[in-house]
Amino acid sequence: MSNILEDLFLGEICPDERPFDNMQSYEQGMDLINKNTNFLLESLDGIARQKLLQLSNAFAEVLSIVSVGRFTQGAQMGGKLVLAIFRESR
Repeated sequence: MSNILEDLFLGEICPDERPFDNMQSYEQGMDLINKNTNFLLESLDGIARQKLLQLSNAFAEVLSIVSVGRFTQGAQMGGKLVLAIFRESR
């Protein structure tokens, strides 16, 4: 069951072309992240630049892992709610 949930999360199954209710806030946040990251990358060199890139990559990996887990848990909870509703409606 988790394979279909991961496929859905990763966009291999796309139930909706618009992934967020508030795309404007998402886009503003991403723009701020990109501007600040680019500023810091241009300002830093050597070890500091390398550490910033490592931090950014590690954060993205952790966020991805957490996002998949939360998405899966939410979908499972939704399934349990549907089952409970069907059981009680008998």
